Amino acid sequence: MIAIQTANLTKKYGDIIAINGVDLEVEAGEIVGCLGPERSGKTTLLRLLTGLVRPTLGDSTVLGLSSVKESRKLRAKSGIVTDTAACIGSMSALENLLMFASMYGMRKEQARTHAAQLLKKLDLWNARDRKVYTFSAEMCRRLSLARALVHRPQIVFSDGLPGGEQAVSDAMVLRTLSDYAKETGATVLLCTDHLESAEEICTSFAVLEHGFLRASGDLSMLTAASELTPMAVIRVSDTQKMPEDFTLHDGAWEKPIESEADMPELISGLVRENVGIYEASVCTPTLQDVYYAFVKKPGEETPHEEAVL
Repeated sequence: MIAIQTANLTKKYGDIIAINGVDLEVEAGEIVGCLGPERSGKTTLLRLLTGLVRPTLGDSTVLGLSSVKESRKLRAKSGIVTDTAACIGSMSALENLLMFASMYGMRKEQARTHAAQLLKKLDLWNARDRKVYTFSAEMCRRLSLARALVHRPQIVFSDGLPGGEQAVSDAMVLRTLSDYAKETGATVLLCTDHLESAEEICTSFAVLEHGFLRASGDLSMLTAASELTPMAVIRVSDTQKMPEDFTLHDGAWEKPIESEADMPELISGLVRENVGIYEASVCTPTLQDVYYAFVKKPGEETPHEEAVL
């Protein structure tokens, strides 16, 4: 089942094209990392999908509902995580969650159960009766996640995935999101420029730059589209002579290979040539490697054209 589908989705603000002809499909149950530098269009895409803004061209459906024509129905099935709790400061954390749950028609007993589970999981249980205005920024971020999940949404949108400034809190948020998706089968879209956090929990990715969708798919699909390959890494003594198709890098000899399955034959060939191997390993492209194959670093040109899979 397709959870998110866009066709030529475009959003212009005057002469600025924030989202440019995006065609994207996301399967239900995926945790999708929407990646890109600042001003790449991530937040605009999220607003288009949730019906908060209308597209200039194209359309989008989420959970089979039009983001424009059926936005009210869609929001009832969605949870949105922001950097701040978007809660009422004069109310306690627990009161806020119960209020939001009731707004979505959840029964009181069920709401209390879900609220308690989330507050405990996000280490907010001991602060459940405190007024939200007394919360720190990182506590508000955790409460924002609890608020987004308390009514058990079928899809979760997160604008601004944690990036390591509060390591313990960030890990808690990531684990809670991941666990929720696995337990309920919900789809999650995370808009972020923090690659390590995204790689930790995401099952697929969408790479945006200047409003264009540069690539989409799981890591193996993006790796194939980027034309990056695994590298065989061989360490030998300084006196060993290596075949010409190996290059020396940081004290080790490297050679591109198609997959780890090539390693036994490669090692056997070196042994037949009397090469004394101290260590052999495979270095596979990371999400960061793949990301920068599609998104330019400062001062560079964009390496690839659009590669939507």
